[in-house]
Amino acid sequence: MIRVFLVALILSPAFLWAQDPVKRDEHQMHGLHNDPKAYIGSLEDPKRDAYQKPHEVLTALNLKSGEVIADIGAGSGYFTFRLSHFVGDKGKVYAVDVSPDMILHINRRIRALKATNVVSILADPDDPLLPDRSVNRFFFSDSWHHIENQTKYLALMKKMLKPGGEIVMIDFHKKESPIGPPLQMRIAREEIFGPVLATLEFSDPEEAIAQANLSPYGLAAGVWTRDIAKAHRAARALKAGTIWVNTYNRYDPSLPFGGYKLSGYGRELGSAALEHYTQVKSVWVDLE
Repeated sequence: MIRVFLVALILSPAFLWAQDPVKRDEHQMHGLHNDPKAYIGSLEDPKRDAYQKPHEVLTALNLKSGEVIADIGAGSGYFTFRLSHFVGDKGKVYAVDVSPDMILHINRRIRALKATNVVSILADPDDPLLPDRSVNRFFFSDSWHHIENQTKYLALMKKMLKPGGEIVMIDFHKKESPIGPPLQMRIAREEIFGPVLATLEFSDPEEAIAQANLSPYGLAAGVWTRDIAKAHRAARALKAGTIWVNTYNRYDPSLPFGGYKLSGYGRELGSAALEHYTQVKSVWVDLE
């Protein structure tokens, strides 16, 4: 089984798949990408550590010596060489990027640091070009939402992962912030079909509900709490067809099942499903 972990920490709006700590409009981003030296400089800005939190990310990953990691959208290698330290000489980190300038920069760093466990890969936009069953974890930091054919990419990763492999994604919160991409580009809004654990911080239930309702989908939602009154308030506010409280993925033929928003129309099961098989007739009679 493949596990996917989505950690809401940080992200940026660059197609070249790397993080940029400054919030820029589309024109500014294009200008920056046309100047590789300036772009790499922005990625290596020491101020980046304050919001990127690399130590917290690496601690959460709990990497083991000998692991093989694929850093997708490696950029300047901000995470690549940190990952390589944790996997050790017996491990390997594939630095995967679609930009020749980024790969050239990484190759120079590999030589300068004598990082024998780092291998650079100039990839296609829809294919990381890695061997089958060769990777323990795919690591994404602001790259997933730039992959256009995500279904194909997931299928390829499934082949490239070793048994029990994981996919790790790092993203911004689903709320406005001084840095990062527009709200509609943040990956937490996307519905990823697979075993996904999305971990997002929130300050109160209202913020959690607002983040959940930002999704364009609404098939089902789960609420975990010891406060039953709070659970009922959340259930009323969440825009989803099914709400599970302190349980998940349970069904009963007597209860209707269906979604809100882009998760579909109509209902299956329950008395609501019978409406699809019922013809309704209106009869007007003038009794005067």
